[in-house]
Amino acid sequence: MTRYDLNGRACPNRTVSNCYQTVRVDQGERNWTLTARNPLGTLELRDTADLKKRVRLLAPMEVVASGVNASVQWQWERPQYHILLMVCQVQLNHSGHIDVRNFSGIGLRSVVLHGLAPAQTYTVHVCCGLKQHFWKWGDWSEGSTFKTEEDIPEMLDVWMQIEGNQTMILWKPLTVNQSHGQIKDYEVTWGRQETILHPPQNDFLISDRSTDEGHRVTVTAKNSAGSSLPSIIIIPRLPIRSKSSMKIVGSDGGFNLSWSASPNSSCGYVVDWCPTHKKCRVEWVKVPAGITRARIQSASFEEGVRYTLSIFACTPGAPELWERREGYVKECLPKGPIQRLAAEQHGSDTVLISWTGIPPENQTAFIHGYIIYYFDTSHPSSMRIFNVTTDEPGAKNLTGIPVSSYRFIVKALTSVGEGGDSSPVFLQMNPQTDQLITVIIIFLGSAACLLALVTILCYRNWKCVKENLYPKIPQPVWKEEWLTPLESNGRQILYVDPCQPSEIDIVCNREQSGEAVLDNNAGKGALTNTNSDVPALHGYYNQLLTKTTSGHFTFSPHTMATPFSQLSGTVIQNPSYNLEVQASLDMGQSVGYEPDMNSFSCPNPELHNTMSYVPFETDSRGYKFQCHIEDSSPLQE
Repeated sequence: MTRYDLNGRACPNRTVSNCYQTVRVDQGERNWTLTARNPLGTLELRDTADLKKRVRLLAPMEVVASGVNASVQWQWERPQYHILLMVCQVQLNHSGHIDVRNFSGIGLRSVVLHGLAPAQTYTVHVCCGLKQHFWKWGDWSEGSTFKTEEDIPEMLDVWMQIEGNQTMILWKPLTVNQSHGQIKDYEVTWGRQETILHPPQNDFLISDRSTDEGHRVTVTAKNSAGSSLPSIIIIPRLPIRSKSSMKIVGSDGGFNLSWSASPNSSCGYVVDWCPTHKKCRVEWVKVPAGITRARIQSASFEEGVRYTLSIFACTPGAPELWERREGYVKECLPKGPIQRLAAEQHGSDTVLISWTGIPPENQTAFIHGYIIYYFDTSHPSSMRIFNVTTDEPGAKNLTGIPVSSYRFIVKALTSVGEGGDSSPVFLQMNPQTDQLITVIIIFLGSAACLLALVTILCYRNWKCVKENLYPKIPQPVWKEEWLTPLESNGRQILYVDPCQPSEIDIVCNREQSGEAVLDNNAGKGALTNTNSDVPALHGYYNQLLTKTTSGHFTFSPHTMATPFSQLSGTVIQNPSYNLEVQASLDMGQSVGYEPDMNSFSCPNPELHNTMSYVPFETDSRGYKFQCHIEDSSPLQE
């Protein structure tokens, strides 16, 4: 066991930390020797000091702190301390934060603390030392706990979230250091309306507001000490002008955001954010004027979720949307598959690949393009790759693909790799002839359907079609008034209207006696005869006239000669008649008649008495040229 001695006198407490003796302090500087002995040996420590300059004060006693005026008081155990010039430390502990403040004075026994937060709990400790000959701080006093008085709350941080014609007024709950006491309620004023809300509610919905004017909203917080200064926000008119978004890449769980300065900004900027494809309550941060950058950090940020960040310029009126960003705090491989992959043959060696991209709400990274993988199923090792450098899904033609069976798959390309694999699609490439046959079959089928449709329509409307395209042709009808009265021999003569002489020059055979020849001196169309007993011929009938030995003309119904075989000039046909004549009695049936000009001679004045006739049938199939014989005047019935 070790024994301690101070200047040859044993230490009464026999401790290893200190040794004290009662001595006079006015002896000036002297030597001090501390000796330690045990069975193993002896050790001495020597020092020279003036006790007046080696003073270490005892701890203050009865420390009392008051929250009314934030003052701290204590007492000294030794009365001699009341005349000493000392310096003291006051240590404040608030919610784990330690604040040390220094005070000095003669016989210091109280201090006043300034700048303490209202309605906060503090724990205070005090220690002192000599100021003139400072050597060491004295011991710390025991702690004393107190609570400061409440004060009016700070201004609320107010913002808005607009969806359609509804606006949500939001404000951040006040922290303990900002509330200055317990918040009892919030007061929201909108126009002439005033609404009282109680914590923890910190939002207010304004619905069905008009679009032609802005609205001024005031929000205040209230505690037992009073109400905070009003926070004012002006809701802009609807609709709010939209802005296109720019991509932004996050880092370290947040976004390093920067933007161009707005000429309309007078009180800084407001940056709010929310997941792009989810309903949420926006978060925001306010940036002082003159600063165009901010570090956006939030405990609600998630990896693989796209966020939209909107930058508003703070103006004397309503906030103005200035710029907008979209990005991921951290991009991840796509999880959702590419949908509706399809492959279709176009031509002999072309395949059209189409697909639908990953839905935006399932995207976990920006898609920079797509990769098409395909190979011949008979040669799986012959993998081919085709890159599509676009982030928009669509269709792509692959050319130079020979006839075979293929397997296709599409993947999305992102900055963190490939993902979102589609389900595989198989396609059998066929020769072009098969496609041609298919096209022909489709064409014929379409034509048959069209023909059937036309046939059905024509069948249903056949009466109308027949009347317009194929009108009924009336049958010719003979009337009794067209024929002469029935004679005693059973014959009837058809009335023939006189016709003008033909312009055709008829050349008669001069070698036959009594034949008619053309008399150029008598005028065109007039026929003369060498026999002066025969009148001039100015026309022709459809019966064949022959000259008898007595100089008369008779009808020969069975002689079928071409009337114009000896005519010069152009042959004129009359297609308007197509009638058949039927011989009566014992003359037989004749299907037509043509005058014989070879035996043609001028008629006898008694032609009507010597002419035979052929009665006509109403069902005749044709009618040949008629001959009209006139005297010096037209024939009169």
